[in-house]
Amino acid sequence: MMLNISTPDVPELRLMAAVLTDALELLVNPIDRARNRALLAETSRWIASDDRRNPFSFLNVCHALDLCPARLRAGIADRLRPLRTTAPRPAGWQLDRRSARRLRVAA
Repeated sequence: MMLNISTPDVPELRLMAAVLTDALELLVNPIDRARNRALLAETSRWIASDDRRNPFSFLNVCHALDLCPARLRAGIADRLRPLRTTAPRPAGWQLDRRSARRLRVAA
């Protein structure tokens, strides 16, 4: 999965982009999914969460990177439908079994 984000040379934003990219890679990598079910569940909860208290919450990371969290969640759900059978998803996730294409998000 590729996440193309234009970020200035701000270390905090680069770290946020790395956190988001790592989460997305974990969700679409079948090898990691099989080995890391607990981490996969935590990552799925992180993406589905509406927490704004943690500076590295999904919503805060998206806002800091000028990404729309709702659109990113919808894109993630659309791209991950083929992988639904290997791990449970939080309520509200609809996954597409037809495609495992790369997700590209440009800020």
